Amino acid sequence: MTVNLGFQFNAAQVEPNKPIEVIPTDWYNAVIKSSSAKPAKSGEGSGFAELVIEVIDGPYKGAVVFDRLNFWNPNPATVEIAQRTLSSICRATGVMQVEQTAPLHNIPMCVRVVKKPAGPDKDGVHRDESNDVKGYAPYGTKQTNTAAAAPAGPSFGASPGGAAPAFGAPPAGAQPGGFPALPAGQPAAPGFGGFPAPGQQPPAAAPSFAPPGGFTPPATPGGFPAPGGPAPWGG
Repeated sequence: MTVNLGFQFNAAQVEPNKPIEVIPTDWYNAVIKSSSAKPAKSGEGSGFAELVIEVIDGPYKGAVVFDRLNFWNPNPATVEIAQRTLSSICRATGVMQVEQTAPLHNIPMCVRVVKKPAGPDKDGVHRDESNDVKGYAPYGTKQTNTAAAAPAGPSFGASPGGAAPAFGAPPAGAQPGGFPALPAGQPAAPGFGGFPAPGQQPPAAAPSFAPPGGFTPPATPGGFPAPGGPAPWGG
């Protein structure tokens, strides 16, 4: 048994789907990448606007989460929740009046994502771990999950609690040439400037250390009619 596609498919010309990665509970910098209207499984003209939200920086850059706004539902409380969520998104993006979702696309904002553990749902069906979106805020107003700063490298030659000494500076009490002073009463060895006499091995020089060397994805048109209006799929 086989399926005739009816066309020649070239995978090199089509971007593959990215696996959905479950990310930890946190605030993230993200944008609405795309949106679409979909019917609910319950039918009866019910449906929702699905928002595809993509993280734009940090260790989880490129991760995708979804939010669903149930604008078309016979339960007024459900519709009110969707409208309140949309109000949060509008305030987070700075776009206060909309008739479709496209103007909300690709505007950075902070998104609160919650990780749900695997387990049975309310109907007893086992579900894999997943993410829910639980809030929106203007960009820059929340501490988000961005890349951690790299730790500073060691400061060679630094003394505990103080600044590193200048390389080549002689220690206190040194004689000319940087060698330590002789004990009191001990005559200097023959030679210039207190250097050891011929046949004596001078102290080894200290090694010289050198410090180590130093989205905007295309907007996808998407819209939704006013809550209470006809569903966009004609249900």
